[in-house]
Amino acid sequence: MEEGGITMNHRLMAGIFLLGMCTQFLPFLLRLGLFCWLGVYLYLAWDEFAYRRRQAAKRANKEEMRDVSTLSSDPFTDIV
Repeated sequence: MEEGGITMNHRLMAGIFLLGMCTQFLPFLLRLGLFCWLGVYLYLAWDEFAYRRRQAAKRANKEEMRDVSTLSSDPFTDIV
């Protein structure tokens, strides 16, 4: 996912770094809670993405198997 030479991972790292710089003035427990919440949120978002990707792959595989099962036993009758 290249956009202008900067990958999404670099943007995420830069954003987290800037967020860390901005939160240096907050009390320690508030920072700890904020970053724990951020970690949980990112994990859940990644998990949801992975789940949807697996479901799409299963759905595509199931449709492919259904298409293969509709072929007749004579290979020459399927040629159009």
